[in-house]
Amino acid sequence: MTTPIDGEDLYRLSGSLDDVLDNLRDFAVELDAYGAAPDERFIAPLDALAQGLDELGEAIGGLSGEVSDIAGPARAAKTANDARDAFHREMSVLLDGDEVTMATLRDRELLRRLDVAGLRLATAADALVSGALKRG
Repeated sequence: MTTPIDGEDLYRLSGSLDDVLDNLRDFAVELDAYGAAPDERFIAPLDALAQGLDELGEAIGGLSGEVSDIAGPARAAKTANDARDAFHREMSVLLDGDEVTMATLRDRELLRRLDVAGLRLATAADALVSGALKRG
């Protein structure tokens, strides 16, 4: 049986998606463990991750079709994933001031967890684009 993309890219894609899910699970676990309340500062990174995952899901759904059915949405997943930009914006707001509190450190760790999920999502999109280009 042949896969729609080569095994190496499929392995990289699945591993990266697993890393995204692991980091999102860890975010939820740490949010609770740190005693943090859901905060508005987490909305933009989470929204960006959700949009990127939706786009990547669309691209994966096109695996049995033409290369353009994969490459376009996979590129969109990477560019639509503004989690990294949101991380930097929220960190800038968080660190704007002279006092560093335990709440500052807690929120920084939680934001960083979302940033890592965004980086892994970009890696998954890269794997899918690479596989599509090799196929096409």
